[in-house]
Amino acid sequence: MNAKNHAGGLPGELRRIDDAEKKKMEMSESEAEERVRIMMERISLNNSYLSALNSVSSILLESDTDEFEDSLYHSMGLLTRAVDADRMRVWKNHTVDGELYYEHLYAWTEKGTPQNGQNVKISASYGKTLPEWEEVLSRGDAINILLRDMSQAEQALLFRRGIISALVVPIFLHGEFWGFVSVDDCRKERNFSKDEETTLRSAGNIIASALIRNNTTRAMIEYHQNLQGMLDSLPVGIRIINRDDGKLVYANEALMDIFDCKDFERDVAGRSDFDFMPDTQPNGRKTVDMANDFFQTEKVPMHFQCFKLSGELFTARVTSCNIPFKGKQSSLAIIEDVTKERESIAILTNVLNEIDVMIYVTDPNTDEILFMNEYMKQHYNIEHDCVGQTCYKVLQRGLDRRCDFCPCLQIEKEPDKSVIWEERSTLTNRIYRNIDRFIDWPDGKKVHLQQSVDITELAAAKELAEKGSRAKSGFLAKMSHEIRTPMNAIIGLTEIALRENTLKAVHEHTLAVKHAGVTLLSLIDDILDFSKIEAGILEIASKSYSVPSLINDVISIIRMKFIRSQILFAVNVDGRIPNTLVGDETRIRQALLNILNNAFKYTEKGFVSFTVRGEYMNGDIISVIFEVADSGRGIKEKDICNMFGEFTQFDKEKNKKTEGVGLGLAITHSIIKAMDGHIGVSSKYGEGSTFTITLPQKYLEREPVAAVENSGAKNVLLYEQQKIYADSIVSSFENLGVNCTLVKSDSELREAMTNLPHDFLFISSFLYEKSKDIISKLGNKTKVVALTEFGEEIFDKDLNVLAMPVYSVSIANILNGVSGSFSYGNDDKLIVKFTAPDARVLIVDDVVTNLKVAQGLLAPYNVQVSLCKSGMTAIKAIQSKDYDLVFMDHKMPDMDGIEATRHIREMGAEDQYYKNVPVVALTANAVSGAVEMFLENGFDDFLSKPIDTIKLNAILEKWIPRNKQKIAAGGTS
Repeated sequence: MNAKNHAGGLPGELRRIDDAEKKKMEMSESEAEERVRIMMERISLNNSYLSALNSVSSILLESDTDEFEDSLYHSMGLLTRAVDADRMRVWKNHTVDGELYYEHLYAWTEKGTPQNGQNVKISASYGKTLPEWEEVLSRGDAINILLRDMSQAEQALLFRRGIISALVVPIFLHGEFWGFVSVDDCRKERNFSKDEETTLRSAGNIIASALIRNNTTRAMIEYHQNLQGMLDSLPVGIRIINRDDGKLVYANEALMDIFDCKDFERDVAGRSDFDFMPDTQPNGRKTVDMANDFFQTEKVPMHFQCFKLSGELFTARVTSCNIPFKGKQSSLAIIEDVTKERESIAILTNVLNEIDVMIYVTDPNTDEILFMNEYMKQHYNIEHDCVGQTCYKVLQRGLDRRCDFCPCLQIEKEPDKSVIWEERSTLTNRIYRNIDRFIDWPDGKKVHLQQSVDITELAAAKELAEKGSRAKSGFLAKMSHEIRTPMNAIIGLTEIALRENTLKAVHEHTLAVKHAGVTLLSLIDDILDFSKIEAGILEIASKSYSVPSLINDVISIIRMKFIRSQILFAVNVDGRIPNTLVGDETRIRQALLNILNNAFKYTEKGFVSFTVRGEYMNGDIISVIFEVADSGRGIKEKDICNMFGEFTQFDKEKNKKTEGVGLGLAITHSIIKAMDGHIGVSSKYGEGSTFTITLPQKYLEREPVAAVENSGAKNVLLYEQQKIYADSIVSSFENLGVNCTLVKSDSELREAMTNLPHDFLFISSFLYEKSKDIISKLGNKTKVVALTEFGEEIFDKDLNVLAMPVYSVSIANILNGVSGSFSYGNDDKLIVKFTAPDARVLIVDDVVTNLKVAQGLLAPYNVQVSLCKSGMTAIKAIQSKDYDLVFMDHKMPDMDGIEATRHIREMGAEDQYYKNVPVVALTANAVSGAVEMFLENGFDDFLSKPIDTIKLNAILEKWIPRNKQKIAAGGTS
């Protein structure tokens, strides 16, 4: 049984196994068929992809520029359908400020029309919109993604375009990330296959390459169209030949006219240049050889003889360059008929050859000589024709490059100007004065022309004259010293005598001597100044200066002229003039003092007025106008035209008692002219004169010389009965923008102070004494300013005082609360403002008289004075004792003041005292530039001889230590 069962069960088991195997075999066959089917589908798809790519490649390569966009959209449609998508887009990268942007170029949709005929322009930054896309695409990876798997930013960007699935692949050209191409599925979610990605990559590269090729082709077409259109419109002849065969392929209308040709195809096309030229040129050279040279020197013009279609000969100027034309390397030539031009040049050169001045003309770009006249060739012994050679080879003995001093370098930027210069020629060893400029040559070219004149003998004469001028200059300096030194003694000793001798007769005689000495010194100064002008050594040294300081100096010096006189001195200064100007302050002061001195000299009574105003010009220049008017003797009309002549005096009988030699106005005229200014005069004989100086001055800023804070809110009352003063002061207030009421009597003063409160009352000192009661009663809140005549003293110490003449600067200071009192006395003792018994002063001078004068002038200051007669003894004195101040004479034998001061400063390396001790130059040398020379050589200050006591006081006050100064009786500090 068991065996049966065993035997009976065996066939059944085998049957079961056969069924399983059969079923398994059936399943394997099904899978295989499926796999084959999938493979065949994939092969079919790949074939469709390849077919689409081949079609796209063929379409884009064969399309011309006019049909390119239609071909591109057709190609994009084939590709989109091949991958079963709804939309395809092409994007290109570009960079803005270092940031990468993507720009939309083209799009195709399933509807078959590109964006319904509207190509949407989109340009956006990767970093701001799709930063992850830039990272993925720039490394060469594709983006194959579903909308639901995208980031919120990506979904927001793509959802409104209806995109559900997308495939984006980068485009790389020549290793650069050029852009990307994308296909969109707007119906279903899907992941695009690897084959679709490969297809899209290839398509992207084909499209990008086609775009670049099309853009290049279009640019070339536009270039040729523009080139031909431009050439057709030019007034000069243009021809183009093919460089391979030398045949003419283009000629513009102007060229056709030059050669009398009517039809391009019949008369020109296919011919060569040589068909329009003789075999030999006028210079004897073969035309072929010249043409070969011509093509080697591209863009350099050359002249050829040509003939027209009729056989008529003419001269043509030809310039050539190589260009691409219709895909071939070509040569473009500019051709001009210069027959008449050459005739004009021949006429011009004939004229220049007749002139006995050396003349030559060069091309400023190449330095080649275009013309040299016969006179110059003879002078330089040039026998050959030098036209075409460079000027530096011909005239400078064979140099290989342009001279460093070539005038073309100086004038080529300003062709309408000329430059004048002198040189000694290495070729002739003679000196020439050259004038160079640019002119228009008959051919229309800007050329360089030089005229040369042999000035060898003239230069020798000039050197001799300059040597004489230098000798004269030295003589003037010596005369200045020799004359002013004894004058210093005369004036200084009389000053000492006036202080020490109390006998009335002696005092009067000594005072007369002093006045005579001062007058003589003034005459000597005029003669020395005039001599400087005659010698041509009048120097103008411009630097910045303070306008208020200049005006104050002039007024301070001039006001001395009208002490105890019947003359009123009024000053008007425009407060809007810049506070700081640039010019020669010293020379301006000298000119103004000359004019003002003349005004006082020729005015016995009445007034002298001094007005300063300005007119702004272009740029940073202001025209400063100085006006001096007087009520003096006036000038006859016939004499006005000779006012500024040398040694000129008018009305000699009437003016015979007037001091002077007639040089002041001549000197002033020369000074003003040297500063590019102008001086004029108007006068009515017997009634007065007005001198007007106009000077152009540079200003740095427009900060005014005088301004009143909150000017419109201040009310001023002026009580003045003298019209010249009243008009001047009212004008000053108006100029400053301050309300001013003028009263002329006590009753008007009382009424004005009763009806309206005033901040300030300006009142003449003699009227103040009469009106004290009115002022004290009605002016409790009014600040009173007394106006005094120069030399008049006010004993009311609580009163604000201004000495006449007052003007905008001093008025503004009072109104702004800057200054309190400006009272002056006429007693010499008031000049000595302090004593300094502990101060040590060293005086160095080789003339004993000068030492005594200086010592006497220092006596009122009670300083300890030491005297030295040489620079060497001064050095020893300074080494043995500490001095607070040193006065050092300039001209001394053996060791002068400059050398001695230099030795003192050099000792400062070991002891700072020698570096810091104040050294003041004490000198009779008043030649221009002396101050700067002393300051540059270690001096701290400058005091000229004869010594001015006011200037001496200022120097002592400045340099003697403050802790050693004690206020003198009657003085201020």
